[in-house]
Amino acid sequence: MDETKPWFKDVLKIAQAEKTPGVRAAVRFPLQLAVELAVDGRTLEARTENVSASGISLVTSASVKPGKRIRFQLRMPGEVMGTAKDVQIDCEGRVVRCRAFEGSYQVAATIDAYRFAEP
Repeated sequence: MDETKPWFKDVLKIAQAEKTPGVRAAVRFPLQLAVELAVDGRTLEARTENVSASGISLVTSASVKPGKRIRFQLRMPGEVMGTAKDVQIDCEGRVVRCRAFEGSYQVAATIDAYRFAEP
């Protein structure tokens, strides 16, 4: 059962509809979440820096080339989602930027598709 608050789904739809190149239209959540990033048949351990309806910024130990398609799952805290329980979101996207940063890599990616998964 999808317990996501209806208002949050509306926020996601509006943020996706208002995407304009070079302009951030979605609210960012400064969340540090563990993520497994699937890219080119390999899995990378990563940690989010921030998450929005249209993109994600994360840190990982390996470089990922811009343009690469990625898959990952987020377990969003219930208090952020407005739900009694945490919500798992399955996401697909593409890397738009990757830069070396303090012994690791900072990766920025779009979230092109997502679905709310059953717990």
